[in-house]
Amino acid sequence: MTDELSPETIQRLETSKVIWLASVRPENLPHLVPMWYVWQNGRFYISTGPNSEKANNMRHNPRVIVALEDGSDPVVCECSTREMDAPTTEVADAFFRKYEWNLSTEEHYTQMYEVIPERWVNW
Repeated sequence: MTDELSPETIQRLETSKVIWLASVRPENLPHLVPMWYVWQNGRFYISTGPNSEKANNMRHNPRVIVALEDGSDPVVCECSTREMDAPTTEVADAFFRKYEWNLSTEEHYTQMYEVIPERWVNW
């Protein structure tokens, strides 16, 4: 799936600080929020509160769309999500390197999701 991405796009996915995540509420209304994330092995990883609106939405419907912040040079992807029991060591280390955020001591944003690209939307 990532073989269709340019090296420049992969670099942006690895270094951008924020991704926009669009999930769908049970009543079919969209919910759009900025998120910290890491890009590892061709997948996005996000952490949120286990009872947050986005977590509830993803439990109801695991389909989401993610986009980088720069609307002048869009990177948009349709994805599916998977709840994880805990981040892998690799993912936790990536969050710490990128944000100096230690997930092992986090008390609120304890639900980790793997966000799996299914279709890149290009202009």
